[in-house]
Amino acid sequence: MVWNRTDCCASRLSDYWVFVSDTPFLATDTPSTLQGRVGTFASHQTSVPSPFSPSTTIPAVAQGRYVRVQLTGADYLSLAEVQVFGTGAPAMSNLAQGKAATESSTLPGTPPASAAVDGNTDGNFYDGSVTATNLDPNPWWQVDLGAPATVSSAVVWNRTDCCGSRLGDYWVFVSDTPFLATDTPTTLQGRAGTFASHQTTAPSPSATMPVAAQGRYVRVQLTSAGYLSLAEVQVFGQ
Repeated sequence: MVWNRTDCCASRLSDYWVFVSDTPFLATDTPSTLQGRVGTFASHQTSVPSPFSPSTTIPAVAQGRYVRVQLTGADYLSLAEVQVFGTGAPAMSNLAQGKAATESSTLPGTPPASAAVDGNTDGNFYDGSVTATNLDPNPWWQVDLGAPATVSSAVVWNRTDCCGSRLGDYWVFVSDTPFLATDTPTTLQGRAGTFASHQTTAPSPSATMPVAAQGRYVRVQLTSAGYLSLAEVQVFGQ
């Protein structure tokens, strides 16, 4: 619920957005950058909360930690009150830890794919808990959660001793349908029933992707050829 100023200037709140997300908003974010952002609820309001009923209720039905009210254009933003009704998020557990993991290949002398679900987020390659593939066309790593689950988010932890930029262009996929060894981001990003999130910034040291999808299989895959190194992948949900 958004409550407007009532003594004057109510028309300032005539064109605004309400955003809800588990991903923090940046000071530089605008309605243009947020309204299509994956995992972000967006509601565009073009009616002023009236003096006779100085609040507007926006049904959200979305999961989120952060709520933003933002004007579409330049002006002063005045708010009497913002109320957010809902229920606290249920306790989430890391569904990936200790589960069966595989990868497109394993660089000789490096830990197996299971090192990325061993509960250790240490990104120093020489401490023995960072995976590495060979130089593959679209290297991938994936985990089988063992059963379908409601996945709320995935956290990807990067290598930290060097080579962090290798994880600068990758995808996270979640699906109840198994992935094939030959699948690529091109074949998966539009596949029915498959959640896809494209990341173009290297985790430093980690990146959290809101998912809010059902799935048993979770894959991290580079967009193009390279070595894929992961310190840890956490999959939170129920």
